[in-house]
Amino acid sequence: MSWPKPWPTILSAPHRKARATQKPKRSLKHLPHLARPATAKLLTARVRFYGNTVAMIYGSETSVRKAKDGKEFERTLIWTDTWLKRNGKWQIIAVQDMIAPKK
Repeated sequence: MSWPKPWPTILSAPHRKARATQKPKRSLKHLPHLARPATAKLLTARVRFYGNTVAMIYGSETSVRKAKDGKEFERTLIWTDTWLKRNGKWQIIAVQDMIAPKK
């Protein structure tokens, strides 16, 4: 899986990404590591609109990834994306994701 070519065009600049264990990041340089999954599957996704210009999409996905030692492992993420319609174009303005606890 790799990011679609227009991916940077839907991210608002500066893009903010925060994780529970990290300080927020203000750049796109963290995106390349996200393209590593060998396979990915969307489990759930729900959209809530707040007026005509703001939307939140939240859900979960699972992926098979390779560890540094080359072994594959499965990881499930729970995430929320906040979108803003600016000048007629939807852009992501904030992203939050966390690794789901193992059952």
